[in-house]
Amino acid sequence: MEVLVHVIAWCYFFLSPLLFRHSNEVPDWANFFRYIVIPLGTFFVFYLNYFVLVPKLLLVDKRKIKMFIVCNLLMALVMAFGFEMFIHFIMPPIDPNSAGDAMDLLPGMEGGGHGRGEVNNHIAKRMHRMGHPHGHHPPKGILPLYGFVRNSVTMLGFAIAAVCIRLSLRWHQSELAFQKSEAARAEIEAAHQKSEAARADAELKVLQHQVSPHFLLNCLNNIYSLISFDTKQAQNSLVELSRILRYQLYESNSKQVLLSKEIEFLQNYISLMRIRLSDNTEVTTDFSYDESKHLLIAPNILISLVENAFKHGVSPTDKSFVRIVLNADDNQISLCCENSNYPKNPNVDKSGGGLGLQQVAQMLELNYKGKYEWKRGVSEDGNVYTSNIIITL
Repeated sequence: MEVLVHVIAWCYFFLSPLLFRHSNEVPDWANFFRYIVIPLGTFFVFYLNYFVLVPKLLLVDKRKIKMFIVCNLLMALVMAFGFEMFIHFIMPPIDPNSAGDAMDLLPGMEGGGHGRGEVNNHIAKRMHRMGHPHGHHPPKGILPLYGFVRNSVTMLGFAIAAVCIRLSLRWHQSELAFQKSEAARAEIEAAHQKSEAARADAELKVLQHQVSPHFLLNCLNNIYSLISFDTKQAQNSLVELSRILRYQLYESNSKQVLLSKEIEFLQNYISLMRIRLSDNTEVTTDFSYDESKHLLIAPNILISLVENAFKHGVSPTDKSFVRIVLNADDNQISLCCENSNYPKNPNVDKSGGGLGLQQVAQMLELNYKGKYEWKRGVSEDGNVYTSNIIITL
């Protein structure tokens, strides 16, 4: 396409003297070929800049700009001088008195109804337009200043045109390269996001599979402690455990579950914990939510807080308490667990080592990054531990 544009533009430029003439005017082929050196010179200047000077000097090193300007000035001056020498001394204007010799140069003027007088008149008109009304040569050694300046400016104009076209092409190419790089960057970013999503999903699945064994281990520890002194209660505990495991196997493998199912799971777990508690421990729960709204939540996040409350909030001898309050609406879910603070001795207790709370933090980041608050800590007197999670839906 670029080549076709160049061909059309130069054909139009070379043939313009023949195109812009009166319809009844005979083409002046002699002067056409005499002045053809100027289009040829501009052609040379344009493509010398287009293919050599601009890409090799102007676009390569800013320090070569002066060299580029000097080359074009010298070339314009030399070629303008050469044009004037060629037109006025090498191929001087045709003498109208020798019209017979010009007959062969003028197509359509030989015979066929055109007389010599008509040829003389035609050539005389041409000479008058050229500034030589009598067809005489200009005085030897005198170079017409106007033609020299005009041709110099023309050469420089075509050099500037070559620079502009080259720069526009380079800008267009850089724009295309930028668009391609942006498209490639977008593809890389999309692939990165996809891989991050896959990694997060895989990490979440690993965490979910870790929660089940950790949770099961705590439950089995509780049941084991019952078997030695209350077999009936141990059996009831196994029934509650079977319900809990059914939920873990068939419900909690999804990315989100109904909040009502998760609360039912928490209630079953609390019932299991109540079995082994003594009268010294007070357990209160308050689950406030609208089951008809079918709210969704990521599974196994809340259970670790409840586990932690029973693990560190119950004393076998002293008075203790566990309070669990859950509130949910269309905008957020909050769970607050408060318990008396009886931290386990890490050298004695080997049931979890804080793994459950670590998993809660990871799952919150994976499922609700930037959409949750988790405040936890011990009261100033050291008697009460509070853990409060607020999840924005």
